[in-house]
Amino acid sequence: MARFYIQVHIPDPDSTPSNKTIVVPPDDTHYGPWKVGEALYTYGVGDASLGLVFRSLNAGQTWECMDEANSVPWGFVCFDAVNQRITVAYEAGDVAGFPLSLKDFACSTNTWGASYARTGPAIFFGGGDLLIKANGDKVVLFESLLASTTDTRIKYTIWNGSAWSAPQVITDHTPDPEDINFRGAAIEPASQNIHCVYSYVEVSGNTLYYHRVLQTSGALGPVTLLDTQVFNGPQRVDLGHGRPISFFQNKVYIFAVRGELCNAKVGTPAALPTAFSEVAIANHSASSTDSANNSTVDITGLVSEDGSQLTALHTSEDGELGHDAFTYSMRIYRSVTSDGTTWSESLFFDFWPSWDAVRGISPANLGTGGVDGIGAFANFPRSAVMFYMRACECDGGAVIAADNYGYTA
Repeated sequence: MARFYIQVHIPDPDSTPSNKTIVVPPDDTHYGPWKVGEALYTYGVGDASLGLVFRSLNAGQTWECMDEANSVPWGFVCFDAVNQRITVAYEAGDVAGFPLSLKDFACSTNTWGASYARTGPAIFFGGGDLLIKANGDKVVLFESLLASTTDTRIKYTIWNGSAWSAPQVITDHTPDPEDINFRGAAIEPASQNIHCVYSYVEVSGNTLYYHRVLQTSGALGPVTLLDTQVFNGPQRVDLGHGRPISFFQNKVYIFAVRGELCNAKVGTPAALPTAFSEVAIANHSASSTDSANNSTVDITGLVSEDGSQLTALHTSEDGELGHDAFTYSMRIYRSVTSDGTTWSESLFFDFWPSWDAVRGISPANLGTGGVDGIGAFANFPRSAVMFYMRACECDGGAVIAADNYGYTA
């Protein structure tokens, strides 16, 4: 049995090969794949900025757009695993004041339902996310109100099933309301506290990366400085994109890069950490990263369904591909740990032709233990194409999809 890595373009709904314009949402969010029975689902942005749901019935080899006629404008998305629904928070352009609204896609019928909660605040859909708590509350995090885009402090509002709460500021510690960027959020399962990571650019040009918890009581936890990117500093310091936060063995892991090093900021306990340490995951010294903040490395993470393993996917750019001096070979590595300290690295995906690094990886466990059953979406910053990839075991490494670019090892 040979390892086969499949890479599949997500086509336009009209399936015109020359018109592939489905792209991923902003890389601060998770957009699939989500598994419902034997089907896989994802959410992407199509023509006219519509948020589209795609389904695959053959393990990601081909994808079909679902109920496109009833799609809504792009928004923040979250998969409700309990009710098997894809929920989107979006701007209702057909209502005065452009209020924040919600709409659900039911995976049981593959159709969009009616819009609801059409009374939310008018927000600016830049960085942000939608999270669904165990009690059904839908929490929208965002950078600014539509009428006040100079105040980019991270805020939140909650739909409790009958009304939206008044927007509240999470990042009230920054001295300047501008130059704050949302970088990710996640719900800690046991406590249902929301962890938020974000960056703040000082007047000096330094970028500060912070962590803060919004507790279920509504109280805000302490502000923790995770790291600093010095303006014109000797190396890149950044948080991972796509899914920067994971919870594992009662600790919170925030994935980050420092030059060529992929690591994790580890906070204990997971619900409300009082301190963070740093754990090294991988070092891509052989890749084409440099000392001028131009690292091509990115990192994201996920926990296996049984909670026994934490996996980090991290990228590197590994030189020119073939005879094209402008195209590079991209590699995505997988590092796995069962104790949070010792990591075992292997190649996950190889040979991506690209003019730029991969950003915004969105992975999910689709198989036992998250070892060979990881499926993921990603995009290139200069590409208007959405890619799906999966490592699997295939007989003889045979090509199993017509529209793919594969690599066997």
